[in-house]
Amino acid sequence: MKRLLIVCAALVLGVSASFAQTPDSTTHKYHKGKHQHEMYKQLNLTADQKSKLKEYGKSAKEQHDKIVNDQSLTQEQKSAQLKQLREDRKKQMASVLTDEQKQKMKSLRSQNRRNSPHKSTDLPNTNKPSDS
Repeated sequence: MKRLLIVCAALVLGVSASFAQTPDSTTHKYHKGKHQHEMYKQLNLTADQKSKLKEYGKSAKEQHDKIVNDQSLTQEQKSAQLKQLREDRKKQMASVLTDEQKQKMKSLRSQNRRNSPHKSTDLPNTNKPSDS
């Protein structure tokens, strides 16, 4: 009986320790959203731009969730589809922003990367050069 009690106590401590080390995804999403909101604020987006970006974001989230929860896809297929989704999202965002806003965003992201280095998320230039 005493051994059973010790084993149960060890199990409870082990499980609680593993939960304590698991990052809180809610907190991560909050900080990501907060940074994105600050960036959008500094870009001086118009109401139309905000609306389009919000719509694109909502659509991307729905597609992301659909891919992640699709049990028929292998991990490699999911990774490939999520990568394509990110690329599509960058292109959509680039189509909404002005060249000046793209440069400002690149600068802001560069500043943020100094504290937390990640892969480059530069936006492609989708504006066609004018024939002057």
